[in-house]
Amino acid sequence: GLSDFPGRSIQPQRAASLNRFREKRKERCFEKKIRYTVRKEVALRMQRKKGQFTSSKAISEEVASASSGWSGTPGSGQDENIQEVLCTHCGISSKKTPMMRRGPAGPRTLCNACGLKWANKVCLSQERVVHKSIPHLIACRL
Repeated sequence: GLSDFPGRSIQPQRAASLNRFREKRKERCFEKKIRYTVRKEVALRMQRKKGQFTSSKAISEEVASASSGWSGTPGSGQDENIQEVLCTHCGISSKKTPMMRRGPAGPRTLCNACGLKWANKVCLSQERVVHKSIPHLIACRL
């Protein structure tokens, strides 16, 4: 009887607000879905070792070293001219990260993860600070 009437008057308003919410949700997630599928495709194509991403040169290097038995035969190591570098923040080897990135100490001083965090932190702090320096601008473009 009387208790049903207020519920019925709220229903159209509730339906309208739910529809608005659903439309906004579709718009909000649309770009993220596209970005995610692209990232997913890249992640599926990347080679892994024990679940972690590895560069293709690290795998070919392991195969070459296993077949040569660490004898160091000429022509077996293409990456000899690229020296191994450690991340100045976390200490991980450059052979265990997809790429080395620019950090506060210069190019190829941070691993991929630390470099991205540092660049993001620099870009965010740059918005707050009025005076901007050139190295920070270069780092944000990475």
